[in-house]
Parts: sequence; structure tokens; C-alpha cells
Amino acid sequence: MSDIQTQQAPGQGQAQPPAGGSPPVLLYMILGAAALGVVAGVFSKLKGGGDSREPAPVARSASSDLGFSFVEIAPVGPAACTFTFGSVDGSGDPDERPVQATVAPFLLATTEVTQAQWSEIMGTDPIPLRERRWGGKKNAGHCQRYGVGAQLPMHCISWHEAVDFANRLSSKDGLQPYYERISFDKVRRTGSKGYRLPTEAEWELAARADTCGGPGAADRDTRFSGTNSSSAMCRFGNVSSHETRNSHPNDYKWDFFPCSDGYGTLAPVGSFQANAFGLSDMTGNVWEWVEDWYGKSYVGSSPTGKASGTKKVIRGGAWHNKPADSRTRNRYYGAPADYSFYVGFRLARSL
Repeated sequence: MSDIQTQQAPGQGQAQPPAGGSPPVLLYMILGAAALGVVAGVFSKLKGGGDSREPAPVARSASSDLGFSFVEIAPVGPAACTFTFGSVDGSGDPDERPVQATVAPFLLATTEVTQAQWSEIMGTDPIPLRERRWGGKKNAGHCQRYGVGAQLPMHCISWHEAVDFANRLSSKDGLQPYYERISFDKVRRTGSKGYRLPTEAEWELAARADTCGGPGAADRDTRFSGTNSSSAMCRFGNVSSHETRNSHPNDYKWDFFPCSDGYGTLAPVGSFQANAFGLSDMTGNVWEWVEDWYGKSYVGSSPTGKASGTKKVIRGGAWHNKPADSRTRNRYYGAPADYSFYVGFRLARSL
């Protein structure tokens, strides 16, 4: 099975477009994102108006065989989306001051990369062999202690390793790799249609399910991915819940979400309700590496971001983080060569 499939995301029904109009978000589940030079031109309208066409078949690929699926994030159709990026209510950190960001339509994986997918593409399983290395600190055994399993998110990998994975999957799918490695610690973007990490602006737009001011905008701009409610968050992600507190009574001394999600550490990807764009685990489970260098203020354009730096941005919070750190607008960072049990990634592609 390797077709382009239309799928109505959970929660989409609450913001249907007027009859005959275009949907606020075109959600295309892409199985096998290779050989997709024609994908951007293949449209199958969502329920709510307009003609319906059968999707065109797509050849099988390494990505589809491994279970990768992608959603097209296009809140205003083929046009670029300009939205307010960052915290607008004054409650965020100083590095979240809002700017106007412009994002072109793109594809984003519905889940984080799993350990099984990593092992199949890279031929390695580094988690059991690694000690956590983050911010100059090392913790032996932490990588294996906090989660080993085929469907758990891949973690304890660096930003550089994440982009190497993206390049290798691109090659297997017959795509030109998006990154060109210049040296061990330096890459440049080729601008190709190969797999890559999402930019920070793309990630936030998708996590919030922001419709760029279209129908349902007020319902979509959420504090966490899928909801504004801390008590409801356990339906949408693996966060610091009652189970986390019970599993680690001496480890974490901060606020927890007032709910139960069933997991004390990592959860299999896709275990919770997706947000309105059909994306799972955008809040919780593992922080996710994104493309951008960290800066004390946002860069509004995408996909360029900040030109250089020493830290790469991570987004989304992890299974053990307090609610304030799990907000869709919260930013954190790490050296691109560092890795930790709470940091993973998901893939994106340009159209």
C-alpha cells in the first residue's frame, strides 16, 4: 500500500470550511515520500466542499516500507503562511518575543523517528552503548535506562546524527540529500527536496495547528499541542504526569501535569491523540531537534533561520518536563554534537 491518501485529522471537524471553499489546512498523508515530484500538484479535497479526485499512485519506497507518513502543512493552500511566531500574551520567556514568520507549505512526519527506523536505516543501535552527554555533563547508563524499544522514539543522538539519518533516507528514496557534510561538525543546505529537520517556525506552526487567521484560528492556537488545558494534556501526549512522579519520586522536583497518561518514561510514538493537523507527540515524549541555530530572539523567515551559532534549537518538551517547559512556544537548545535521553527528532520535506 503506497498511495497518496487524504485523511481528516482528529479535531478537524470543529473548523470546517464553508461549502465550496478550500479547507484551512490540506492534510495529505504521504506514504513513501520518495518519487514525489508530482505530489504538490496532486490534490484530493477534504470533506467540506469542492470536487473530489482519486489520488495518484506512488511507487513504494524505503520510507513507506518503514512506516513513515507525512502530512502536508498548508494552512492557506499553495500560498505561504504568515503568522505570529512566539508568545503574544507576555507570559513567555524573553527569547519568545513575537515576530511575523512566513512559512511555505511543507511536509512533516506525523510521528518522531523510532528506534526501529533508525536501526534499519543507519544499521546501528547506539542507545545501549552511550552515556548521556549534554552541556558538558556526562551520565553513564542514562540512555538505556530511560527507554529502549522498537517503537519508542529514537533518542540519545546528536543534531549531526539526525541530519545524517535524513540524508541516508533521502538517498534510499532516490532523493538528493538536503545536507552536504563539509566536515565532521559542519554541513550546508543544498536546498533540495530531500528529507531534513523542520525549521523552528515550521515546527511551531505545526505544533499549534495554526491556521494563519483562517477558520478555527481561535480554537487551534493552543498552549500545548492539541489543547490549552494542563489537565487534558495526557490525552495528547506523554508528559510529566502522575506516573512520572510515581516512577521517579527522587528525580524531578518541579510541577507536574495534573493527569495520568499511563507512562513513567518514554511511550511508543503515536500512542496519543494527534493535534488538529494530524501530528502526534508534538508536546512531550522527547524534545525534537530543529534546523535553526539558537538566538536570543526569533528570526522570522523560514527556512533560513539564524546564519550561525553554537547551539541548535530543540522544541516540544519531553516526558519529564514541567508544563511551562512543554508549551508550544517554549524554546530550548543544545550543542549540535551533544545528545541526551530526552532529545529526538522528526523529519520534514519541502514541496
